[in-house]
Amino acid sequence: AYETTGLPNDWSLVCAMSRGDQTAAASLYDRYGAFVYGMMLHVVRDAAVAEELVLDVFTRAWREAAHCITSRISVRDWIKLIAVTRVFAHLRTHAAERSSMDAKARAVPA
Repeated sequence: AYETTGLPNDWSLVCAMSRGDQTAAASLYDRYGAFVYGMMLHVVRDAAVAEELVLDVFTRAWREAAHCITSRISVRDWIKLIAVTRVFAHLRTHAAERSSMDAKARAVPA
């Protein structure tokens, strides 16, 4: 369906995913899910958080697929860019929450 030479290439999967093809999305996840999970786990050091971030990355890839169909970068790099953006957003949010909790703790008289 995607190519006549065997396995579909990554960009043909992204094209199919942009048309709502869930099988194509699952194939991309199969190819890159462990890679993204490894990146996330290395940064956040929490398996549950890493799993949530992986889900977020592939959900965003699903939404952005129609806008990112290009051969200028590899699909791996495109997914990696989404992953880096998501993990930095997570770290910023987590740091802000921690800062807020620290400020509240300092405000409470001992």
